[in-house]
Amino acid sequence: MSVTETYQCDICARSKAPNDIWWLAWIDCMPGETSDQTQPAIQITRWQNYHAHNPGVSHLCGAQCAARWMDRWITAQHEDPDQQCATD
Repeated sequence: MSVTETYQCDICARSKAPNDIWWLAWIDCMPGETSDQTQPAIQITRWQNYHAHNPGVSHLCGAQCAARWMDRWITAQHEDPDQQCATD
């Protein structure tokens, strides 16, 4: 029995077709000069099924949804400008 994975855009809920060109996005930590200056940063890359399974990765169907995802992130950063990445 074969398994078919389905993905939906995290912004508009459109379903991904096998030949669609989609994007993956996530928040990473960009190191600062000191550990307390480490801050969140956006990462965006072309679709890859392997990475689509990673926790915290958003599935985006195109530029418009990627821009909306980024706008939401920027808004959250404005609301909490002192937000830092967790450091161990």
